[in-house]
Amino acid sequence: MPKKRKMSLHKKWILLSLFSTFTMALSNLAHSAPYLSEKVDDWLLDCDNTGTCRAHGYQTWEESNFVLGASILLERAAGANSEVQGFIQLNMATDRDLPKNFSLLLNQENYGDLENPMDDQFTLTRTQLAGILQSPKTLENIVVEVNFKNLDTIENIKIPGAGLLEILLKMDEFQKRIGTSSALIQKGDLPEDNILKPIQIPSITIPLLTEKEEDLTYFNKHLPEIRTIAKSLFVESDENICWTNDDSELEQMEIILYGLDKDHVLVTHQCYLAAYNYGSAYYVIDRDLKMRSQPIIGQDYEHGEIFSSHKGRGLGDCWSFHAYAWNGQTLVQTEGGYSGSCRGMAGGFWTIPQVVTKVVNLNR
Repeated sequence: MPKKRKMSLHKKWILLSLFSTFTMALSNLAHSAPYLSEKVDDWLLDCDNTGTCRAHGYQTWEESNFVLGASILLERAAGANSEVQGFIQLNMATDRDLPKNFSLLLNQENYGDLENPMDDQFTLTRTQLAGILQSPKTLENIVVEVNFKNLDTIENIKIPGAGLLEILLKMDEFQKRIGTSSALIQKGDLPEDNILKPIQIPSITIPLLTEKEEDLTYFNKHLPEIRTIAKSLFVESDENICWTNDDSELEQMEIILYGLDKDHVLVTHQCYLAAYNYGSAYYVIDRDLKMRSQPIIGQDYEHGEIFSSHKGRGLGDCWSFHAYAWNGQTLVQTEGGYSGSCRGMAGGFWTIPQVVTKVVNLNR
């Protein structure tokens, strides 16, 4: 019977793959940039490397179901003159006739119908957005009232207001607005010269790759040494990132090499297999047979780029995604993000970017 590894290792890796892969290689991201991810109650805040912040709130776990759901997104770019934009995404997985209308209620006061639907996504009006931003201290619930046509019934989807105040304050702090007139929470008369300015999207160039047979031949001759490096990723420790239920598989494990240049090769092999996720390890080895990059977990490779997505488990499946690229020296992160909290919406409510870059691939 194959030897089973500790369940804690499995859980540790799933959490790592979903939440830590984004920060694992931020040190490798071209041009250092600020980044923030926070959670308070049912509200989350993500500020990406361009300075844009997105606060997103969700109905509580108790309210979540697979039939009706809602999430709100408040987005603001860096810069003194940028304004907050608001959106609501609905989960309408119901076989009832389409509703007649959707209304927005704040502390039981009606702020009008939701307008401009696009795939069950609505843009908040100025009045609705102002009502949310001007009352975070006293806001108990953001309610989407759903009025169904066929049954003349009304159902409410509640997004708690608790946590919004702290999240908006963190957004102001990240964008260096506290004490200025553009602050959402702590306004003041401070000059706006120091407010965080929009950061240019970093550009990463993937150089021309080589697939010369003589270069791969050198590394193929050293497959035993490369296999030893690969097996070290499966050794259980605090740094362990790969796991298997059958250690004997490591001796027959397929190792694939991709040429990068005459001195470097990309190594890939299995890393883990779970109920809803799988991943391969990708890392760079030089001619001295030393690892020249942190191992990256992904599912696909093409022309110097590694792509990956992982399914999260909850009431409704959500996703995380990331991508890395060879820049001629190491693997750097080019994309990272996730779809928000799993709250009954299949696939998640949003696409929340955390790392944004522009990739110039000379091999396409």
